[in-house]
Amino acid sequence: KRRFEHIGIRNGVTLIDDYAHHPSEVAAVLSTAQSLCRPGLSRRRIWCAFQPHQVLRTRRLFDEFVAALSLADRVLVLPAFTAREADQASAREVSRELVSHLTQLGCRARMLTTLDHLRETMETLTRPGDIFLTLGAGDIGRIHYEPEGRIPGHLAG
Repeated sequence: KRRFEHIGIRNGVTLIDDYAHHPSEVAAVLSTAQSLCRPGLSRRRIWCAFQPHQVLRTRRLFDEFVAALSLADRVLVLPAFTAREADQASAREVSRELVSHLTQLGCRARMLTTLDHLRETMETLTRPGDIFLTLGAGDIGRIHYEPEGRIPGHLAG
C-alpha cells in the first residue's frame, strides 16, 4: 500500500499514490513514472503533488528535494506535515521556499494550502493522459478517498 499504488483513472488522468517522503524516494518515483508512463515519444505530463514530512527534515535535505521534484513537469507543494512539530507557520514557509527554488530553476511549481485546494487543482488543471502523483508520508493520499467537499484533518482545518 502507498508504494507506486495505482489508484485509478479519473477523467482520463492516471492517479498514483506513494509514501515517498525522502528525496531519493521522490526521485525514484518520478524517474519510474517517466520510464513507465512515457514510452517512446509520449509527452504525457507528470504532475507531482508533494507534502513534505517534517519541517526540520525538509530543511536539512532541501537541495536534494528541489533536485528530485524538478523531475516532474508540474509540481504542487502543500504545507509540510508536522507530525511532531507544532509551528504551522514554518510548515507553510518551508513549502513556499521549495516552490520558490523550483520556479527559479524554471520548473512549473505552485504552493497549495489545503487538501481541498489540491483536489480542485487536480480536477481543473489536468487533462486526459496526464499522470498525477501524490507523494508524502502525511495525509496527502486522502484526496483519493474522501468524498467531495471539505476534507477533514490537519490541512483542511
